[in-house]
Amino acid sequence: MNKWTALWKKFPSRTLKLGAVALSALVLITACGGRGEAEVPVVVQPPASGGAITVPLTNFDTLNPLLTTNEDYHQFSQLIYNSLYTHENDGSLKPQLAEHVERSEDGKRLTVTLKEEVYFQDGAPLTAKDVAETFNAMKKLPADSPMMNKLRHSVGLSNPFDPETFAEAKVFDERNVDFEFQRPYAGALSILTFPILPAHLLSQEEMIQAEDFRPLGTGPYQFVSYTPNREIVLKKNPNYFSDVAYAEEIYGKIYADADSIREAYDSSSVDLFFSEDYTWDRYRADENSQLDSYPTNRLEVMVFNLADPTVGGHRALRQAISQGVNRRRILDSLYLSQGVPVNFFLNPEINTLQTANNDVYSSVDASRELLRKAGFRDVDGDGYLELPDGSPLRLRIRYDAGNDLRSRQSSFLLDDLQAMGIEAQGEPFNKSEGETLPDPFQVALVGMSFSDHVDLAAVLSSQGVGSLNMSGYQNDQVDQWCAELSLTTDKKQQRELIQLIREQFLEDAPMVPLFFLNETIVRSSKLTGDLRPNVYHKLKGIPDLRVGE
Repeated sequence: MNKWTALWKKFPSRTLKLGAVALSALVLITACGGRGEAEVPVVVQPPASGGAITVPLTNFDTLNPLLTTNEDYHQFSQLIYNSLYTHENDGSLKPQLAEHVERSEDGKRLTVTLKEEVYFQDGAPLTAKDVAETFNAMKKLPADSPMMNKLRHSVGLSNPFDPETFAEAKVFDERNVDFEFQRPYAGALSILTFPILPAHLLSQEEMIQAEDFRPLGTGPYQFVSYTPNREIVLKKNPNYFSDVAYAEEIYGKIYADADSIREAYDSSSVDLFFSEDYTWDRYRADENSQLDSYPTNRLEVMVFNLADPTVGGHRALRQAISQGVNRRRILDSLYLSQGVPVNFFLNPEINTLQTANNDVYSSVDASRELLRKAGFRDVDGDGYLELPDGSPLRLRIRYDAGNDLRSRQSSFLLDDLQAMGIEAQGEPFNKSEGETLPDPFQVALVGMSFSDHVDLAAVLSSQGVGSLNMSGYQNDQVDQWCAELSLTTDKKQQRELIQLIREQFLEDAPMVPLFFLNETIVRSSKLTGDLRPNVYHKLKGIPDLRVGE
């Protein structure tokens, strides 16, 4: 290793780059100086590193990133660990620890070449064994764990799934690992976003233990200490293979709930917090705060019970409601426009396979015309339509009594239905733990959250595996397209299948997707720099933030 290589490794790459800029500026000024003039060197100082950032957490179950069920700690742990691939803000996948990936001709094998000179925070080199052992350990996780659920959806609910046999990671040499799959799964690359654990310290069994787990990864920060119910402390990794972080320490302070976290931010006990609703608005005019919004996979949906004779027996009624509800009005009024109206299950802001026109319009006139053509009439002159057979048309929209926003959404939807000539009323229900829908229901207002690989079979399959198929939708052609979509790795074919599924879904209208919601990070203005959050890595830009006074 020559002295320049050694110098490059010793200092953060961004520091050397800034030094190079300063040197260039000095050379330029010297070259341009007139004869007899004193040459005054100009030195450009790189931003100073140092300081600490305090991030709020809620009580979590384990320090093991493969086992945690706590979303806050899952996000926080990405400061400690790296993965082969990571998500960009548009939802695309970008290599992180992977230097090169090659797919076999039959699509059943991915050969991953690791980047050189990547080290764990204890100085041990990253090898293919670490990757293979971590992946093979993951296959032994509990069936209800979030990481196992991620694997299941990446494979696709349309496909048989045996955790032990659907795939295997094999070491080829120190830098190359083969992932061999039963089938050419479309979501195979999204599987490669798992955190890499150190095989030189942990066996596969130890990799999936919840107790006495000490985090160690290859990420920009390394674990220092953990005090249960109080805090977790990280310090920056000076030997990080990419740009070394600015802040010296990260404190994860643990709080009981979201209200406690907001109070902590207001008292400057934490430097940022995540807001899933409109409460971020109070900080918009605060000169001591700044806002970072990002799209999510959280979708608000009207679900029709297709077993109900009124909504299930009249497709034109469902189509009319989908056409007539004013999604933008609800989004603007209740969520301050932080989201995107949709009529399908892909968020166009973070899904590169979305091909249809993203504009979603509402038209009460079009809805009324649809109903007229289908035989709906106001027979008794009361302003409300009757069913084609002359019997009353009355709808009940159920919503979670404990969710104030859904209650308010229902009011907007009732107004829209009334404008279409449909008599309807809202009915709250008390949502119990684990319950999504009331029993019975005609129409329900619910929320859905999708994984990083959106598996349309989960919401549209009629094969008994669709965990989000709340309407009881069944269409054999859609089942076939979903199955094909889960197995093709050809992007053009994926887009064509998605368009076919979308068109059939809009024709059948078993549900009414309303809008995907944004989330917002409120952070102190003392943290300068680009945070670049996304739903998969909310703290993505933390290593690049500078800490001021």
